[in-house]
Amino acid sequence: AAQTGYSLGIVNRSIKELISEGYLDEEIRPTEKALREAKEKAPKNAIILAAGFGMRMVPINTETPKGLLEIKGERLIERTIRQLHEVGITEIYVVVGFMKEQYEYLIDEDGVDLIVAPDYATKNNLHSLKTAADHLSNSYIIPCDIWCEKNPYSRNELYSWYMVSDLVDDDSTVRVNRKQELVVQKEQAGGNAMIGICYLLEAEAEIVRERLEELGRDSRYDGAFWEETLYQKDRMIVTARVVHAADAVEINTYEQLREIDNFPESAIAYFVVKHPVVSRLNLNRLPLSSLRRHPYIGFYQAKTIIEYRRLHGRINSLDDLKLCKDFTPEAIERLRPYVEF
Repeated sequence: AAQTGYSLGIVNRSIKELISEGYLDEEIRPTEKALREAKEKAPKNAIILAAGFGMRMVPINTETPKGLLEIKGERLIERTIRQLHEVGITEIYVVVGFMKEQYEYLIDEDGVDLIVAPDYATKNNLHSLKTAADHLSNSYIIPCDIWCEKNPYSRNELYSWYMVSDLVDDDSTVRVNRKQELVVQKEQAGGNAMIGICYLLEAEAEIVRERLEELGRDSRYDGAFWEETLYQKDRMIVTARVVHAADAVEINTYEQLREIDNFPESAIAYFVVKHPVVSRLNLNRLPLSSLRRHPYIGFYQAKTIIEYRRLHGRINSLDDLKLCKDFTPEAIERLRPYVEF
């Protein structure tokens, strides 16, 4: 009970249930059935998504891709690979695109395989994962911009899951219910912050492979995140894995990097933007879940875009949204360089 954090009563009931189902013997040792199932469900590999520009980290990552940024003296992707190696996972695929040559040293140093995403400049990570779909089976899917205080990976996994934080995120469209399901928020009231790490057993991996193929043929999903493949009606097909907010952080902005690494404010003056390439968002194609993850588009603004498309059809210019209360003149001008129609 002390090790799991659950009450003694819950632990005792769980042990009795495992005995009755044949996973533990009377001396509370794993049975052959348990060992066989553990082997069948054990992780085989990991896929790290590192193809994108990471434009929210400008100006810091105009010379270095986001996965190679350092926190506390350790590169983000190197920390992830080290944690995977600690639990015996050595079959690691890194999907690259932006500044892909900077990741090549990982082939010799860590034995990873690089997979080039040909459409990284014009399409989002749904298409990046599609390039590695053949390897999806008992797999971890990991963004390259994750920093985990504790090792979140294991030699044993018994079910498919998607990692979220216990932090309430006003822009999140999913929340964890009492059954540990990730359900879609129909009305915005704050949900669980999405971390992005996922584990897929073969059964769920097969569904994701099929969905990657299906959505990959639909131009409306050019800007979509791969998590779109996990949704079935009003919930995800995988269970929630909830972690403390401080244990796993997705580094999306300069401010988050500074919070973790005490990055000095004075140093920002020494970073220079040299003709950064901006991947624009198509406001007429993206679903709500993709729109609201842009740093300059909040949840209500994303809903306004979707509602405008439903009522009026195609958006031809940001000026079409000027009469919408959620789009102030300042918000429109800030967003203008990042969108297309």
